[in-house]
Amino acid sequence: MIDKTIDLETELGIILHEESWHPGVIGIVASRVVEKYNRPAIMLSTIDGLAKGSARSISGFNIYQPLEMCKDLLLQFGGHEAAAGVTLEVENIPKFRKRFNEILRETMSNKDFSPVIKVDTKISLSDITPKFIRVLDQFSPFGPGNMRPVFISENVQLANYPRIVGKNHFLTSLRQNGSDKVFDTIGFNLGYFANVIDKEKDLLDIVYTIETITKNGATFPQIRLKDIKVKENVN
Repeated sequence: MIDKTIDLETELGIILHEESWHPGVIGIVASRVVEKYNRPAIMLSTIDGLAKGSARSISGFNIYQPLEMCKDLLLQFGGHEAAAGVTLEVENIPKFRKRFNEILRETMSNKDFSPVIKVDTKISLSDITPKFIRVLDQFSPFGPGNMRPVFISENVQLANYPRIVGKNHFLTSLRQNGSDKVFDTIGFNLGYFANVIDKEKDLLDIVYTIETITKNGATFPQIRLKDIKVKENVN
């Protein structure tokens, strides 16, 4: 829908409406849209004849302020600088979208759209043990308001040659310090790195979350990459 209906060159905020969307998931979808596009996002569904939905913001931008400036178009809104809920008449969605984006163009700068990843802590891949995974699982369920912890590990190496799968997803396995311990790794929309990393020479600093996958009835940790810094020609 974003690719087909929104001009990202002129619309700094992403507002989508679909009357059949389940209200219980649109907040999660808004968070995923923000994560992918690094734009403020508002997802709206139709409930009892009214457009109701969730707003999510990017780091450092107070989404409550443009909502306050659009309050004459809204029946109800509330929240804080990172997230909010909104209710409005369905017929007012085009006006709301237009004014919301006008406000963003006046108040946001290019710096606001530079994505920032907040890292919780630095660990070594050797720290990822079954006990570590069990402790991590105690913090679940993960989602908006309780996101998965984000880790950084330095001087990591490819354990095999990477490949691109699906729509530009980076698939490989990683090790650290020459260890025999290897981790399955995927980076969604990071296929670019498959062509720039030299498996034999390059060290990597990686930012990631840890998930689990099941193979042949056994469960293993999987590294889900968020970003990679390539340190070239270290040998």
